[in-house]
Amino acid sequence: MPRSWNIEDADKFVNLAKAIAKRYDEKPEEWKADSIQLKLLYQFCFQAQGVFNPMAAFFGGFIAQEAVKAITSKFTPSIQAFYYDASEVLPEFNPEKHCNTEENKTAFDDYLKAINT
Repeated sequence: MPRSWNIEDADKFVNLAKAIAKRYDEKPEEWKADSIQLKLLYQFCFQAQGVFNPMAAFFGGFIAQEAVKAITSKFTPSIQAFYYDASEVLPEFNPEKHCNTEENKTAFDDYLKAINT
């Protein structure tokens, strides 16, 4: 798992995602520094180990309810796909502004050292 808010891990993840995108006829070399693709990839990697408790509680309740429906056969469980977008809970992030400067890399390193000691 990538470390939380770690630039090196995020860069490795983004490079891996770009290699996979090329296999599917995407053109990652055309992605701009502030593109939605890079923004989402960095945010995903930075927060992959994070837990947003209200959302975890929601999904836990939803899945438990669907499991009870399936086990008891009293009601019909949901058979369609369920998509829940909660991008508004993520902090604002711009890869060009937050990652590419030496000052921000140093600030992230200092932050990680502070929370790990």
